[in-house]
Amino acid sequence: MARQVGFRTVFIRNRRNGGIAQGNNLGIRAARKDGCRWILLSNNDTVWFPDTLARLLGESVLRQVEIAAPKILYHGSGKIWYAGGRWNRLRGGTLHCKTDRQADPAPTEYAPSCCLMIHSSVFDRIGLMDERYFIYYDDSDFIRRASDAGIPLWYIPQAVLSHKEGSSIGAVSPAAQYWLSRNLLVYTDKHHSGAYRNYVFGVNLLLLFGIRTFTFRRKQWLACRRGFRDGWADCQRKGVGIIPEKVSKG
Repeated sequence: MARQVGFRTVFIRNRRNGGIAQGNNLGIRAARKDGCRWILLSNNDTVWFPDTLARLLGESVLRQVEIAAPKILYHGSGKIWYAGGRWNRLRGGTLHCKTDRQADPAPTEYAPSCCLMIHSSVFDRIGLMDERYFIYYDDSDFIRRASDAGIPLWYIPQAVLSHKEGSSIGAVSPAAQYWLSRNLLVYTDKHHSGAYRNYVFGVNLLLLFGIRTFTFRRKQWLACRRGFRDGWADCQRKGVGIIPEKVSKG
């Protein structure tokens, strides 16, 4: 692997499967301890082109961007999986732009953590990733906290990679549906309150007992229901498992 990527590779033994956020935090801490100025989050199901990293880092430095994301293609097809993103205000969560509308680097509202270039100083200001999420919405939460702190996210279309989307857990598997349902509630409860929070909870409850009873298989639907139940319970235990807002390089 080290010969393929062309730089030193360090493997960190993780004593537990704490999910995407916990695994990312291990690497972030190690990189900051080594004095790295830039930290790259990249899933193991991404495939990089020879110039992807140079373009992503080069544009970030040139434009003084602190968080940047590349264009992401479905692996093997060339179709766009991510070309900028936004918050889904209708039902909560996030949406990907899947059309190639943006030719130049520009701010965007959301990006998945399957590939994010982040300046180390960002973690001093907003902390690490929230490990409550395990998988899904950990990236939404991190980007939202950055946005609230006045740190814009930029989409860099000149940097391109492909993603074997859903290869680890399966995009429509019961496990995926469980975490998506649970974590949407956790995310909404953390970042919203009052009428909009209740609106998102209500809309997704209606989806669960409405459209999804006809469009999901039984195992998927039961996983969704369990996720909704567990998400609701987790919202009653505010603050459990949240990473401190400030972190040191050590």
